[in-house]
Amino acid sequence: MLGGARRLAAGLAALACLLVLPVAGQAQALPDALYDSFNLDIVRGQVIPGYRAFAAETARLDEAAAAYCAAPDDAAHAALIARYHDAYDAWEGVQWLGFGPAKDFMRIMRIQFWPDSRNTLTRHIATLMADPRTDLLDPAVLADASVALQGFPALERLLFDDAPPGEDAYACALAAAIAANLAQMAADLAAVWDPVPDDPDASARAAIDALGYPEPAALTGDLYQALYFHLEAILTVKLARPMGETLEDARATRGESWRSGRSMRNIRRNLSAIRGLLDNGDALGFADIVAETAGRPDLAEALRAALDEAIAAADALAGPFTETLADPALRGDFVRLATALNTAREYVAVGVGEALGLAVGFNSLDGD
Repeated sequence: MLGGARRLAAGLAALACLLVLPVAGQAQALPDALYDSFNLDIVRGQVIPGYRAFAAETARLDEAAAAYCAAPDDAAHAALIARYHDAYDAWEGVQWLGFGPAKDFMRIMRIQFWPDSRNTLTRHIATLMADPRTDLLDPAVLADASVALQGFPALERLLFDDAPPGEDAYACALAAAIAANLAQMAADLAAVWDPVPDDPDASARAAIDALGYPEPAALTGDLYQALYFHLEAILTVKLARPMGETLEDARATRGESWRSGRSMRNIRRNLSAIRGLLDNGDALGFADIVAETAGRPDLAEALRAALDEAIAAADALAGPFTETLADPALRGDFVRLATALNTAREYVAVGVGEALGLAVGFNSLDGD
């Protein structure tokens, strides 16, 4: 499935390896107190605000879906579409957190079952439209159904395929149930990461303690792996796969959220979240560890520059993949984006790993 994407990424990797600044010596573990401070700062500065936003926006989505199905006029439909995009933006901001609570109860797959290489969602939706199951209109029942039916891709199919769902009472009720299910999962994730919502410092400490890591370096390792493999997924799955090896191989329908025109919008939101992980406001971020702890401000700046280059390239490609991907005039911008992403990925693998005393481990994408 990802063969062409891997070949494109591999070619870019050969170029990026020439660009990565050398880091001498073996990675050395940091003091536990520094790992602990870093973990607290990232959870407090990035994770908790991200999940708060996800919970808030999916709650608004739930309300908008219920209102639309109760009175499906144009204004309510426009409000629902806007809330869909806001909620998806919030999800893409925390999508990088692919471990711990996000994996519990298959939440990641239930929130976003994608890529769907076997077209499972299409078959499920077709079956339900031909023979509706009213029990699935109960969000609690839907939460135990196929993961393909529970999250954003299923909601996107109902909102952006063919006629508006308000013209079909069952389709609208199913969309509302999916929105309610998303809101519940987002609330559950926020509760795990933000158990003391009136005190972010206490929330961060309580969440880390509840995760049960035996030592601070283990959580830092998971945060680092999550950063690296999110860059890997953006490059190989979200970008290189729809790009193809040539312009003729490009397929917009391989893009994430292509029906709602969000493929590049998702990437831009991902990159914004990664930029936050690097600098993390006034607190410790990944770039701070590289610059201050490892004494490599040059490498930290190179990483920032590579990511900023990726962000600028993504901004230049802001339209839907259906309009931009097969445009010969824009192919160079897509290659520019892929190259910048791969350079940033290599800096993270080598420089950030060295600074943290950690190494990149198994990539779950290798099993696709």
